[in-house]
Amino acid sequence: MIKKKLANMAADTYAAETLALRTVGMVEDARVAAGEDREAQLNAIEEFAIECSIAKIFGSEALGRSADEGVQTFGGYGFMDEYPISHVYRDNRINRIFEGTNEINRLVTSGTLFRRAMGGKIDIFSVFPEIEAQISSGEAQDFAGTQTPDVLRESVNLVERAKRAAVYSMMKGAMKFMSTMEDEQEFLEYSANQMIALYAMDSAVGRAIEAVRAGGVDAHTHALLAQLAVLRLLPEARAAMEGALTMTFEGDERREELAKIRRYLGDPATDGVPVQREIAGIVAEKGAYPL
Repeated sequence: MIKKKLANMAADTYAAETLALRTVGMVEDARVAAGEDREAQLNAIEEFAIECSIAKIFGSEALGRSADEGVQTFGGYGFMDEYPISHVYRDNRINRIFEGTNEINRLVTSGTLFRRAMGGKIDIFSVFPEIEAQISSGEAQDFAGTQTPDVLRESVNLVERAKRAAVYSMMKGAMKFMSTMEDEQEFLEYSANQMIALYAMDSAVGRAIEAVRAGGVDAHTHALLAQLAVLRLLPEARAAMEGALTMTFEGDERREELAKIRRYLGDPATDGVPVQREIAGIVAEKGAYPL
């Protein structure tokens, strides 16, 4: 059980640092492309408000989970001032509050998406009919191309299916709540939670694919961490989808919609326990986060 904690902390860290680096890279590229005009730079950076809010939410909550598990791992010592983990546990709590509470950032995340979709800045409406047909058929295609490393094919397919299921659940809700969206904070939270999990999973898998293709000494570790990140975050995305659909539909229609999503998403074939054990072994051997 302690190995599980170590592995989950490592996977959380991998996803958090990857999505943060990805976001910083996009922001910096946009800033440089805007030239020397300050207002143009700020407008370019603002385009990444969603990603920045997600980075703040996921990073602070991943740190909170890791600090909590760290205290649990140390047992009674974890609560004593002589041990550094007690300071981490105490000091990290503010991170979910300042720089905009995570609740506010969730509203920013999904609210910005829906505003941009309605304004035509993000094209969701044109792809929705195809996604709706795919989910209604219950048959998910193989999204992993020939260049996808074998070790990450399942992860790619799980993430790609989750992306389409998220568009489906959010669009169905948006159709119902369009006129009252600002008052439907629970729906906005469900939508944001899908986006957070998806951005974290997609970032982790993308980084791992690059690492495996490069063939470095840590390539296998990258793949393991991305696999576990997907296995951990997919249930969170699924729960948020189901929450959104539960708000949107009633009775038999609700049951049918939930069954569609569950059938389309499917279940991972990979057993997460061996992945956890292998990651924990790498962490223990290094005595730290493995990358």
